[in-house]
Amino acid sequence: MSTQRLFTHILAASKDVHKTLNLKEGDLLKLVYDFTVSMRYPHLSEELATILTGNLTTLTMLFDSEEELAKIFKKGSYVGRKILGSNLQTEVPLKALLTWYKSIVMAFKENEGLLKPVTGPMLEIVYRTYTDTAMGQT
Repeated sequence: MSTQRLFTHILAASKDVHKTLNLKEGDLLKLVYDFTVSMRYPHLSEELATILTGNLTTLTMLFDSEEELAKIFKKGSYVGRKILGSNLQTEVPLKALLTWYKSIVMAFKENEGLLKPVTGPMLEIVYRTYTDTAMGQT
């Protein structure tokens, strides 16, 4: 959790994340992937999920390529399916994942070109979440 808090402060204070974190081409995408995958872990608390969602939203907003956004949200959809397929507590990670999606949709609502790659994977996981019988029982 302390690492995510540190990233929150870095992202808030930095005007150029690439320069601050000394990121090479593709590193930002890998960072977003790593943050997304961390939602799968059973130790995800409400507080950590909130911090992680904020960090993911901030990092995702740095992308302006439909191709990269599609990769990010396909990864998010994959993580959501893994969460649904596990026997662990799914409420907190799924809520965090859907909150991240909602934040991005609200941020990109003015730019439909960037919203397009987000919509398909998002609707896939939303559909699976609400039709999953295990989720209905929790």
